[in-house]
Amino acid sequence: MTKLNPAIANIIHHYHLGSVILFRDNLIDSPQTVNLINALQQARSNLPLFISVDQEGGYVTRLRDGTEMPGNMALGATRSKQLSELVGMIHGYELTHLGFNFNFAPVVDINNNQANPIICVRSYSDRPQLVAEMANSYIQGIHRYKACCLIVK
Repeated sequence: MTKLNPAIANIIHHYHLGSVILFRDNLIDSPQTVNLINALQQARSNLPLFISVDQEGGYVTRLRDGTEMPGNMALGATRSKQLSELVGMIHGYELTHLGFNFNFAPVVDINNNQANPIICVRSYSDRPQLVAEMANSYIQGIHRYKACCLIVK
């Protein structure tokens, strides 16, 4: 779905949905993304929707027009909290200006199993302290643009 159709708009409004997640297949370019997000918000029944995406950087990049960012393992290898914060700021800037208000990033899993095909390069490190520092810096960066991150403990 790249354009909101009446059936989905009706579901959002009728069932008072509170959030929508968009994936790469939903996002063609910036104008289309803004139009889709605006249409989703117009379909709501009352409170603004959480419009979310999983824009992590690296190979988990949903925006086709967005700035290409290194993944978490590459950032973790730099040990630079400033670079992690900068990536968060850039993601926050781009996502907020497109209309997103929720990002399912950063991944704060600890890469304690090198053979795990899901976490692997999506983690900053196998060191808990480094993961915490890098994720905290990313979150500080993204929050500068009022985009939210999901933190699950």
